[in-house]
Amino acid sequence: MLRAQDPNAIPRSAAMRWPEESLTMTLLAFDPETGAFRADGTRSSFGSARAGSGWSAAELEACVRAYRQLWVAQQAGTNMNKSALRREVVQQALSDRGEGAYERRMQNISAVMDELGLPFIHGYLPLRNVGAAKGEIIKLINKHWERSGEVEAPTADAEKLETRVASASQRMAGIKTSPPTGNKAVVRAESTSSQFLRDPNVIAWIRNEAAGICEACGDPAPFVRGDGVPYLEVHHMRPLSEGGPDTVDNAIAGCPNCHRRLHHADDREQYRATVIARIARLIDHPKRRVV
Repeated sequence: MLRAQDPNAIPRSAAMRWPEESLTMTLLAFDPETGAFRADGTRSSFGSARAGSGWSAAELEACVRAYRQLWVAQQAGTNMNKSALRREVVQQALSDRGEGAYERRMQNISAVMDELGLPFIHGYLPLRNVGAAKGEIIKLINKHWERSGEVEAPTADAEKLETRVASASQRMAGIKTSPPTGNKAVVRAESTSSQFLRDPNVIAWIRNEAAGICEACGDPAPFVRGDGVPYLEVHHMRPLSEGGPDTVDNAIAGCPNCHRRLHHADDREQYRATVIARIARLIDHPKRRVV
């Protein structure tokens, strides 16, 4: 059974799958007229540990390489035997996992491809609960699709934005890069609610520049995320809703406490002025009308 990420989306993607890979179900009773059933389940601690963060770099490499082969065939409009490729990869690289794990991982790769703005394989609809392997999958996609010179595209979708930030951060890691240009005239994306298109390259550069330290108070990030990245939130000193640009001279990486203070505290204007005066790259952008 699957729960759709968005039941109205085309194509659909799964937000949750049941039973899990680590859960073995035994059907005890089934009513074909109503669909009601009763089952016992046994969870395998080994299977649970092997899922997500338990995937080795070699296993993920094998899946991404296979995905790339299918992707190239799809782009060329040629057919490729998916079943034969699946059996080959499982036998050679995923013998401890099986074909079900391979299929789900290929759907995970589709999800990351989609979040990066790349076309995904039609036969593997995006499955977005990627887990701790997401960072490695992003790295492998960037490697095999030769995206080292890519600039991530802005997006208003929070999940896509975070994936693109992670991708841009990987490319910026360990090297001093020029600040991205960002967007001085930020575009509002229309949906059921109005959102702004955010530049993932700006977020990635700001976070890398902060190096895990809140740029407002100077304290280390309060915790490390599941992917090993220090948790800091990017704050626009002049909010986008007030006409502020999505550029590095209008943004800082701050701890959640300072971020909330800059939004809601009674001294928020004074605190904002103090931070702008202390960080050389920042400009006190004026309020502008947003259209």
